Order: sequence, then structure tokens, then C-alpha cells
Amino acid sequence: EETAEAICREVGGDVWVANLNGGGQIVLAGRVAALDQAATVAKAHGIRRVTRLQVSAPFHCPMMQPAADAMAEALLHYETITGEECKTLLRGEKIERVAADYFELTELHVHPSAQGAGIGGHLLTRLLADRPEASVLLSTPENPAGPNRAWSLYRRMGFADVLRNFTFAGDPRPFAFLGRPLPLLSAPEPARRR
Repeated sequence: EETAEAICREVGGDVWVANLNGGGQIVLAGRVAALDQAATVAKAHGIRRVTRLQVSAPFHCPMMQPAADAMAEALLHYETITGEECKTLLRGEKIERVAADYFELTELHVHPSAQGAGIGGHLLTRLLADRPEASVLLSTPENPAGPNRAWSLYRRMGFADVLRNFTFAGDPRPFAFLGRPLPLLSAPEPARRR
């Protein structure tokens, strides 16, 4: 962790330590040019392997502040939120309380050959089991072609719109923020493939 922070300081801005995954895996987030420079600096520090993650935005760093501000504004005006569960959760609440008590679901991937067997619902349920937070929030690309398997899963699991058609800096695609109260009730076990 100290080496990662030193690399960020050496780059001089626009790159931050975003996540400590364990097992020596540390995730940096920031602007692409700064991340490229950080990769070069990391190798100079003796880091053997640097891998670029294919993510939609610079999560867990100050570059997400515009998204957080937009979500805060949307949450203040709960009438823009659809879904009775989210309305019930947010009605009368102050944004500070909601923002202080949510779990951020950043990525959930099921290989295309394994989709449709209930694995996504099972993973989501297991991931959110026993979470102490009051709600869970996620962002996902908008899908103008209609519901895909990810959107179908989120809707089936009770996620409702919080903010729609938000554009992150550096990614022209529109995103939706979805949320639901916790706890999440159990999902059936995934089907066994033969």
C-alpha cells in the first residue's frame, strides 16, 4: 500500500489508490494518462505485473464526485425515484443519512456461457447477505436496445431507478444508478449445468 501511494505521489495527481484487494493486488483509479504513467512508475519500483481493468468509470476516487453530487441531488428529490421500496426508504430521509449508509455494488459479472442459470441472483444474494447498510446502490450502462440480462436481474432483485442517463467524465455512454433497500431476501440456488 505504501508503494502504491508513493507511485501516486510520484505521478503527481489524477491517480489515487482506489482499492486494496488483498494478496498484493492494489487498484489505482484516475485519468487514463495518469494511469499509464503510474504503470511505468510501478515497473520502475519493481512491480512485476500491471493490468488495466476494463471498467466504465474511475470508481473510488475524487473523479467520481460529480456523479456523487448528481446522485445526492436526485436523492433529495425522491419523487424522481421510481419503485415503492426506494420511495419508502428515502421518503423523509436526509441525503446525509442515505449517503452514509449504503453499500456500493461495483461489479458483478457472469460469463455469458453461464448466464440464465440463476448464478447472478445467487451471487448477488450471497454478496448482500448480512450487509449492515440500509440500502445498496449500483451504476450500470443504460441499454437503449431494451432489457439485457443484467438489467433483468437487477429488476427481478427489486432494484429501482435512482438516477437515469448520467454521463461520467471520460465515458460518453449514459449510465443509470439503481438502488434498493436491504436486506435482500434469499434467491434460489443456481441451476446445475450438465
